[in-house]
Amino acid sequence: MLLLLLPLTPVVQYIQNNQDILSFAGSLLVVSVFTLFSGLYIFAFPALLGFPGSSRTWISLGLAFTFTITSMPALSMSFNWYESGSLWIQWAVLAGVFV
Repeated sequence: MLLLLLPLTPVVQYIQNNQDILSFAGSLLVVSVFTLFSGLYIFAFPALLGFPGSSRTWISLGLAFTFTITSMPALSMSFNWYESGSLWIQWAVLAGVFV
């Protein structure tokens, strides 16, 4: 269950930065939606796809994917992406987090 907390760090950072526009209920909604999203990719898909390989590899890939997705606003700000990003940078971040 501790693996579920890693992809939520950018979400918590977003909530802290936007406390003036998010109510407590809104903050709980954001955290719960991203917790369900992360749990789906970290635990549910590896459980369903565990037969073609090691479940630890699938869990690591799900963890890297959800962390990359939840970190997209920070990546967009860092690289000044307006409408679309660079797929090569996104793949590099995903590979770096996976490794």
